[in-house]
Amino acid sequence: MAKVSISEAARLAGITRQYFYKKYINTGAISVDRGNEDAPTVDTAELFRVFGELQVDSAKSTKILQVADSEKDNKIAALEAEVKLLRELSKAHEVLFKAKDGHIADLQQALRLVEHQPTEQSKGFFRRFFS
Repeated sequence: MAKVSISEAARLAGITRQYFYKKYINTGAISVDRGNEDAPTVDTAELFRVFGELQVDSAKSTKILQVADSEKDNKIAALEAEVKLLRELSKAHEVLFKAKDGHIADLQQALRLVEHQPTEQSKGFFRRFFS
């Protein structure tokens, strides 16, 4: 379910924030998630469990959902752009690796030619041919 701030949870329950802390959080009636975020949050399932029906302002909740959708759309667009960039980089790296392999093959061939030791038979051939 959705997570809401302590203030929003108190508003949904129809009580003050101070009373919400005193009566429900400090007594352990409602569990609070104090994860990596700056502010602690309460799962709306906890609020349903304790209070039943919540007091929701439909206009405000619609606006919150629209903002959340807009933020998700922005994140999705940014992630899609990042994926496209990473694919292009991957293709560029493939081309570079193929070029590198070609250079290595050329260097190995050149090294074999430089290290070539003529045999006695080929030495005799050149002497007969050029004498």
